[in-house]
Amino acid sequence: MRALTLAAVAILLAAPATACQVGGATTGSLGVLPSANVYGSDTGGLPAVLTITDALQPAYHVSVTAPSITAAGVGFNMSGAVAEIAYTAIGTGVSFTQDFTSAASGFDAPAFAAAVVMTFQSRIVSPSGFTTGGYGTRVTVTCS
Repeated sequence: MRALTLAAVAILLAAPATACQVGGATTGSLGVLPSANVYGSDTGGLPAVLTITDALQPAYHVSVTAPSITAAGVGFNMSGAVAEIAYTAIGTGVSFTQDFTSAASGFDAPAFAAAVVMTFQSRIVSPSGFTTGGYGTRVTVTCS
């Protein structure tokens, strides 16, 4: 099994004092699924995790960019390859699940959602399979 990298990048917002903050991110890893057409953190890899905090407690919106493929093995055929992300967000007053998607997504957190933990699963689906090498995906998470 080839170990691949999943990078979940969190951006710390430079915003007014009422803004939430994204931090404490840990990267996950991708692993090959039995079909050999999917590398994923959900089977054979590890999820990425981050925490959103808000000291002043106003309601806020969390945005997750569409996932992208950031690294691939030499000779990998990008034609038809798609990065997908799924995640859960759990916290006070927040219980949100996003199924695998290749699109941007997000959710609203109510006031007093002081800490929300997000767990991300990522995968690359390639009808052509994969070449040997490192593979990576990336999303950017912001809150406002």
